[in-house]
Amino acid sequence: MCYYITHTHTQVRLDASSLNFGVVTIGSSVTRKIRLLNAGDVGSKFEWTDAVMKPHFEISPVRGFIPPHADAVFEVTFNPQVDKPQEIRCETSRCFVQESETLKLVLCGECVESPPSKQMSFETKVRETSKNTIRIANPSKDDWHVRSVFRNRFFSGKDVCHIPAGQTVDYEVLYVVVFERGNFNQITFSH
Repeated sequence: MCYYITHTHTQVRLDASSLNFGVVTIGSSVTRKIRLLNAGDVGSKFEWTDAVMKPHFEISPVRGFIPPHADAVFEVTFNPQVDKPQEIRCETSRCFVQESETLKLVLCGECVESPPSKQMSFETKVRETSKNTIRIANPSKDDWHVRSVFRNRFFSGKDVCHIPAGQTVDYEVLYVVVFERGNFNQITFSH
């Protein structure tokens, strides 16, 4: 007669204990990813206390199941809901894991006002491209990865522009007239 003794255990952890979102312009957002790792022999249900993260942070998915020897990826978004520049921290976010310890995650980010708007002028013939540059300064101590958002099809540029800390770069904007009539656009840069 043979007896087998097996031990099953839950061994779940986050791949980081904090997420720093850096500097974000008021009215924009940044998303980072974090992983929940299950090195144990048993799958577990999990659920985040997302109410304490709001209104500045959101996590997805909020709840689910993680199989044994697998991981789950979460998207955490920092979208500061403030009117003036400030540092925002959330030290009370928790992930409750079935048959395991509660996991803690510290979230932090800083928001700044958008720089004053600048106006650009373009002159070109119909169906020809005109180029213009705008200088973007990064006075902070952190590198910026600036995303551009164009509101119509007449204007375009690089989706993301890297601006090292304390430096200024030229960002090229392209304009193509599709038909003869005034075309107005607004471009928004967020980091």
